[in-house]
Amino acid sequence: MESKNILLFLFLFIVGTGMYGQERSTNNLLSTTNEPNAYLGSITWPDMPVAFKGDLAIVCGWKGDTIPSFDSIKMDYVLTIPETYQEIPALTFSTRHPNSKVVVTRAKSLWGPVADRTITFTVIAEDSSTTNVYSVLLRREQDPLDIEFYKSIVYSKMYKVSEGNGLNETIKGVTMGTTVAEFYANITKADELQTLKVIAAASGTELTEADVLSTGDTLLVLSADKSHTSKYILEVTAVGLSSISLLTSSIYTINVTGSTGTITGFPYYTLIKTVLEGVVIPSGATLTIVDQNDAYMPLVKLNYDTVYINTLATPNVYFEVISENGANKVLYRLIPTSHPSDAYVTSDFYNIDQYISLISFIPQGTSVSGLLSHVTPALGANMKVIDIGDVVRPSGIIDREDRLVVTSEDGTSTRAYYFRRPIYWVEPYLVYVLSDDYLINQVSRSINGVSPGTGIAVFKSKLYPSFGATMKVIDAQGNESTLATIVSGDQLMVTSADSLQTATYSIAIKTGVDPVEIASTISMFPNPTIGRVVVQGLAKGNRLRVLNATGIVLHDVMAGSSTQTVSLDAQPTGIYLFEVSAGTQPIKIHKIVKK
Repeated sequence: MESKNILLFLFLFIVGTGMYGQERSTNNLLSTTNEPNAYLGSITWPDMPVAFKGDLAIVCGWKGDTIPSFDSIKMDYVLTIPETYQEIPALTFSTRHPNSKVVVTRAKSLWGPVADRTITFTVIAEDSSTTNVYSVLLRREQDPLDIEFYKSIVYSKMYKVSEGNGLNETIKGVTMGTTVAEFYANITKADELQTLKVIAAASGTELTEADVLSTGDTLLVLSADKSHTSKYILEVTAVGLSSISLLTSSIYTINVTGSTGTITGFPYYTLIKTVLEGVVIPSGATLTIVDQNDAYMPLVKLNYDTVYINTLATPNVYFEVISENGANKVLYRLIPTSHPSDAYVTSDFYNIDQYISLISFIPQGTSVSGLLSHVTPALGANMKVIDIGDVVRPSGIIDREDRLVVTSEDGTSTRAYYFRRPIYWVEPYLVYVLSDDYLINQVSRSINGVSPGTGIAVFKSKLYPSFGATMKVIDAQGNESTLATIVSGDQLMVTSADSLQTATYSIAIKTGVDPVEIASTISMFPNPTIGRVVVQGLAKGNRLRVLNATGIVLHDVMAGSSTQTVSLDAQPTGIYLFEVSAGTQPIKIHKIVKK
């Protein structure tokens, strides 16, 4: 399936025809009917810790990063969190219908009452006629010793308690003057039958509830069955846990007013993870990334074709920072550098080509509200959908001839985005061919750059048909060629895997110098690469574009010299498309693999 998706992307990039990729499981299939649909297609943990991925996750029932036993019609789940992971997982979702709305209620902690440990996803059909609530109860992975002999651990919302159950655990945040009784009031037992006592560091004797705690005193926790003991060493200070919730940065500008703040000084299309790496979190504080609806915002997310891409830092993204003692919280809004005259939109879901103002891969049946929920305008700009008659479409289903019109904050700039047509679902089998050796025009269905006397077998070996498709060379009369070589008038007929569709490509035998020969002078290396790619043989004025596997343009420059260097250091491993063109004429399209 992965190779099919890669070929599909390359085909869509070249042909310029919008299609929406199929989901990978029946649970995730998007409904395109107008029937009320309030079901999720998935609940996933895109930022799952590396140590938990792979075999360990499979043993726990995960399918990739989809929570165990997920099914669209199942509403309640219990999710076991790895013992070594101390943060609430940023669970995200996809919907079965493009126009469904989802309200997320985040969990407050990994311990304590069930309500505090539960994430809910309330899915509402577009017409509000149907609502489903999915709940995910978070449960910490238990140590086998605790399971067998009962627990000897404690929790606290006031203090910072280490995660283990051994004899050298710690409790931090106790302030000077705290009595044993006050300390006990802020401790939560894992089992009500546990026995607690505090031992003085100075004398080694048990303290009474009226005694005042000192640094080095020890809390002993005896399990309910009296078989296991945990030992917590107390840290007592004048201020306790830190109350600081202010981010700092040597790269970005951070302003805070009361409980809200902003992070600025980065261009649009900057990744969230890039901004995150550029800020310093106060000691002991926690940072959670959320969106404008207070839902978790992961560092990577599913796009239109169930491909994970890095999420963008837009004005709809916030860093929620809570101080170590939980007393202070600041919500920082991420604001890319902009100007009141800016008129553009970005998206983590659709493919947007800013160069030609085109939004691609919009599922059939997408409504105006569904479309607008997946795009983010420049700060202060407003958006509206205009139909073919230049009338505002306030609601209803998007038509292929509609446009998204963005007006800048100051009203001086307007930009119209068109939707790649047609807006429809990909058929079960596609019919096309690709090539690294020949220049293929998918609009005119022509294959260019074939050398005179090329053998049919060699010719076909340099073509990549769509998944399951077959190829044959036919002559000018439409009959399968019986010759050994390609001759003038020959064509290539491609038949889909289900034999229901065919596509016929003309074959142009080259004469003189053509773009294919020009392309042969252009080289790109190394391939695979670990980050840097050198492009040589360019002519001044050639355009070099680099796209990721979702079609997002990462690099777009006009060559000023014969050599250009492109860095993929900030990009994840995967396949990247390097396109060189002269004016509107593509010269070379090459796949580069980043390891």
